[in-house]
Amino acid sequence: MRSRLPFLCHPPWILLVFAAGSLWSCSSRQKRGPLSPQAALKSFRIDEGFEIELFASEPHVVDPVEVVFDASGQAFAAEMRDYPQDPEPGKPARSRIPLLRDANHDGRIDDSVVFADNVLQVTSMLTWKDGLLVASAPNILYFKDTDGDGRADIRKVMFTGFAMANSEARITNLRYGIDNWIYAANSGQPGEVSFVEKPDMPAVSVSGADFRFRWTAIGSKRSRATPSLELPWTIGETDSLRRTPFTSSMSSFPDAI
Repeated sequence: MRSRLPFLCHPPWILLVFAAGSLWSCSSRQKRGPLSPQAALKSFRIDEGFEIELFASEPHVVDPVEVVFDASGQAFAAEMRDYPQDPEPGKPARSRIPLLRDANHDGRIDDSVVFADNVLQVTSMLTWKDGLLVASAPNILYFKDTDGDGRADIRKVMFTGFAMANSEARITNLRYGIDNWIYAANSGQPGEVSFVEKPDMPAVSVSGADFRFRWTAIGSKRSRATPSLELPWTIGETDSLRRTPFTSSMSSFPDAI
């Protein structure tokens, strides 16, 4: 009768050699360490007619999850340095946003300055009103450099109340829609989101929903239009937008923004 466990028929030294060989193979790969940017470029296999070039690398950018460009062509990188776990209580957040610079205009980053630091688990960015909207649960933040030194001197919490879930399932993917709304993926996580500038407004539930908001001009006696805020909508099972019973609106967003 043939054994159903054929490996038991082999001499034990064969298994030992195989195991030792596997360990040696893993160990040899680990000892090599990470490739240099130049060596990494050579390791890619690409189709004929395509090219791959280096834009930015360490030490100017570390652990990036997104790069965005503002209206003047400046590049900002979201460095998710806290991943996968939040810092211990009492310790500052480690994620940050460097401003990447190409000083000699050769298409490669050769300088950087920390635009914003101590940002918890930064997952997404969107250029907005000469600054950046940043997804950093439990908040969506706004950063702006007003003196031209490349560092944000305005840092505001715009919305708060998003779930502090697994870092891969937090509020993220800030995007402009073709309908002039700003969308964010919430992955259906629970949360009671409030608009910080208007603490008297009731929080909005985003449980089972994604999130979107917009500023639109409404009638005002002021010299410039007063923005209004509407939120949220949800993505239905058919990927069609549907209003929810808890849709609300907020108006008279401060002129400072």
